[in-house]
Amino acid sequence: MRREFLWGMETGHQKVSWVSLDIVSEPKDLGGIRIGSLKKANIAMLAKWWWRFKIEKDNTWRKVI
Repeated sequence: MRREFLWGMETGHQKVSWVSLDIVSEPKDLGGIRIGSLKKANIAMLAKWWWRFKIEKDNTWRKVI
């Protein structure tokens, strides 16, 4: 989804990529638009779920898992 938003894709036709992901990921003060890393976002989300699993012992989602 990020790739399609930033560089545009249509079925069977790819548009030209004018800017690399490295530049787009840079902080704003360095000329980027600060789109974060998917890997870092995934690790943060997993850590949050692990923490909630340990703390919230009476929630239904924990009992299901």
